[in-house]
Amino acid sequence: MMYRIFAAAMAAGLLAAVLVSMVEVFTTTPMIMAAEELEIGAPIIHDQLQPDPAEIDPNTVSHAHDPNAWAPKNGLERFLYTVLANAVTGIAFSLLLVVGLTCGDAKVDQTKGLLLAAAGFTAFTLAPVLGLPPELPAMPTVDLQDRQIWWAVSVGCTLGSLYCLFWAKIEALKVIGVALLILPQAWGAPQPTTDVSQVPATLAAHFAATSIVISAIFWGLIGYFSPIFFNHFKEKES
Repeated sequence: MMYRIFAAAMAAGLLAAVLVSMVEVFTTTPMIMAAEELEIGAPIIHDQLQPDPAEIDPNTVSHAHDPNAWAPKNGLERFLYTVLANAVTGIAFSLLLVVGLTCGDAKVDQTKGLLLAAAGFTAFTLAPVLGLPPELPAMPTVDLQDRQIWWAVSVGCTLGSLYCLFWAKIEALKVIGVALLILPQAWGAPQPTTDVSQVPATLAAHFAATSIVISAIFWGLIGYFSPIFFNHFKEKES
């Protein structure tokens, strides 16, 4: 069973990572490159992302940029590193989802996989971005540790809330589920001390919205492929 779980998670996570990375090439990657050029003061060459100079404050202090820092080259190298990063994330999420597939008496199929994927998307993406939207380079940010703590609390509370609301049979737990859903937002995510940014507001908003949609696609792919590979490796074991 352990081999089956890990094999299914590896296969589903890798396949989803490659597919979503191909989507990112045409969506978020050009926006990241545009923001990087703003960060180093280079001219923007992406016409569709050309910011209004009036929106750029040259004195803004945000993500520090070290001109000597290593970064992947644009093109194939950047794509391969994107695939690698997405693969690590995809396999981890797929492992959680495949373990979820083994719980309960429901048949392991795409319906169960997509329902678990929707729960994962809600907990790991939708709830955290209400307080911490995706950021581009050159945008003002806050201390990384503070962000990580709030993100972890948000994910944990949302997972607990979903369990109480949809799986717990005790009515009192549903009230607790609602409270857990509200708690992180009531606490409030850490925010930058300034909203002045080198990145135009339209570009930042476009990136945040696109990132959320891509995350939904990523979870959808994981939810669709995980049951397929889980059932496939069952046949291999028999």
